[in-house]
Order: sequence, then structure tokens, then C-alpha cells
Amino acid sequence: MEKTFDPKLLNASRPHWATYWCEGPVTRVTDPMKRGWRCRPAFKGSEDYCYIIGRPGIGGCASVIAMSRGTLDVAIYEDTPKEISSIISNGGREADAYREIDDIPGWGFKVIQLIQKLCQ
Repeated sequence: MEKTFDPKLLNASRPHWATYWCEGPVTRVTDPMKRGWRCRPAFKGSEDYCYIIGRPGIGGCASVIAMSRGTLDVAIYEDTPKEISSIISNGGREADAYREIDDIPGWGFKVIQLIQKLCQ
């Protein structure tokens, strides 16, 4: 019998890492949320394991899943968050780029840099 990978099994409760994605020394100018960046569950039912960082209606976003080694698996796309949310909820597709980053407060800043680098 072939077993399929279920990312829901990675985290049993609401992930703490999703709450401190843009923590750190920010100002009104550098705060990513003031510039439209959001970190939301990828789709209904993914609140425990998969989030999307992006700006609504603007191309360039990333899906993020926590790994067991204190790292985050980041899949970067040139599409809008809404497009990727729909794609992921329907089985997904290959990302435009992949990275693994450390699960530390403020990890969202690194993800935003990666998105901007890919989409420029």
C-alpha cells in the first residue's frame, strides 16, 4: 500500500511560527504589513500547517510549511496569493523556486526578500 504525505501531521496545533513572521525592529517605513504584506492560511483547513505570504492582488508570494528541524520550507511563486491559494487547495503545482530558512522571529523578512528577488 502506497502512503501519501500529509502535511497536516507536521503540527498538531496552531503553529507558533506563523504568529511571529514579521517580529523584530521595524518602523512605520519598514513594517511589511504597512506595505501590504500579509501572512494568511493558504486555504480553509490549512491553519495548522500551511501559510501564504504575499500582497493581495499582486504577483509574487510564497507558501510556508514548518519542518521538524526548526526550519521552514518556502515555495516561491510569481502568481498572486489568491491564485496560489486556489492551486494549492486543488493539489498544487511546482513552485518557481524553493528555499529552506530558519524558523526564527522575523522570518517573514527573509521570505519577502526572496519573493522580491524572484519577481523583479
